[in-house]
Amino acid sequence: MLGSSNSGKSTFLKSLRSIFLLRDTPQTLQQYQQHYIPLIRANILDTLLAVSNRIQETHDSLTVKMRRVVERVETMKDGCDNLDDRDLVLLQEDVDLLFTVFDRSVDNIKNSVNVQLAVVDHYIPKLQVIFHQEYLPTIDDIAYCRTETTAIVEHPIQINDNNIVFIDIDGQASVSEPSKWMHLFENVQIVLYMIDISDYLCKVDPHLYALEVADKKLKDYLMSPFSNGKDIILLLNKSDIFERSIEEVDLSVCFPDYDGGPNIDNAVNYLVDHYTAIMDDCLYDQNEVYINVTSVSDTDMVVQLWKSVTNCLVNQSLKSIGI
Repeated sequence: MLGSSNSGKSTFLKSLRSIFLLRDTPQTLQQYQQHYIPLIRANILDTLLAVSNRIQETHDSLTVKMRRVVERVETMKDGCDNLDDRDLVLLQEDVDLLFTVFDRSVDNIKNSVNVQLAVVDHYIPKLQVIFHQEYLPTIDDIAYCRTETTAIVEHPIQINDNNIVFIDIDGQASVSEPSKWMHLFENVQIVLYMIDISDYLCKVDPHLYALEVADKKLKDYLMSPFSNGKDIILLLNKSDIFERSIEEVDLSVCFPDYDGGPNIDNAVNYLVDHYTAIMDDCLYDQNEVYINVTSVSDTDMVVQLWKSVTNCLVNQSLKSIGI
């Protein structure tokens, strides 16, 4: 699996593992769920602290009540695992008040350091559940949890009695340090390449958008010898966030020739054509290419995506024996 940082590679693997653990080994699933409890809570605390810092940076003065809320949020980092019911109610009230002065637009969140959109949308409305002592994460909770991939991680997942090994390569290492992972591609049949299409509105500097950087990394990979003879499934990920953001910020900020306006179908069709052209320009004829617009935090989409991957594997096996 390749792609830029935070494009959703780890999310896809978490969703896939959760789906098959739920179906085949429910006891192992419970252990897996318990593993994510502190990670999910840490995601929430990191975002709340970042929101608190952002509010203090952007507001010259705060009311006494808001200042107290900010102070209480900042003390949460010292621990909040043993909250009673009254504490949980107060926590939800504090956080709700905090977000009355924080701009919750996709544009602002994606351009705010350490503020996670998944936390704001998915976790914040259910804080009392998540910080309750008997909390057990759902599959969706696990999918939305951000866990950073460093360097190269192999993920063996048991699927339908087959042990499938996914090689997850960190977004930075995938381009900057190819010598560390190129040997892993000797027996790879399919490359899943993931791009966060909502990054079109995220600036890495005043004149460059994150999606432009992702496009360059994709082209570098496609024109490298490591792509030769391997089928590629390009996942245009975070379509759910993209659908919301296209109503706020026009796609033309990143692609000046786009003229489809705030219409999700026009925007998606433009990106599919854009990436089809990149593939045609950069790839050898022997590569099979599949482009999917998806959201890998949606478990139903992950199931359909896995069926596509399985079909690719079957086709490759048939070609290898001349059928």
